[in-house]
Amino acid sequence: MKTIKAFFAGTVLAGMALCLPASAGEMFWIFISMPDGTTHELTVSDHETIRDTKFQIRMEKKIPEAHQTLLKDGVALEDDKELVDLAIGQGDTLTLKIHEH
Repeated sequence: MKTIKAFFAGTVLAGMALCLPASAGEMFWIFISMPDGTTHELTVSDHETIRDTKFQIRMEKKIPEAHQTLLKDGVALEDDKELVDLAIGQGDTLTLKIHEH
């Protein structure tokens, strides 16, 4: 196991460390197109799930996961799918739709 600092969009969480296996995957940046027209940058791993990505958005933007839908090329992404399985890589942009429950 190796230990890295946990961070979301470049912000280190004070006093937290995340233990990941050596095969945790490649880290890279993706972009989230926000409903207000802005773009948010996230650091992710190719083996993270869409659920993990939604968690990062909640931590940064305070939008509950249950209110988020992430889309790639207009198609809603399933929470349990890994980014690598969805062919999401460095520099890709996902679109965030916010809805009320």
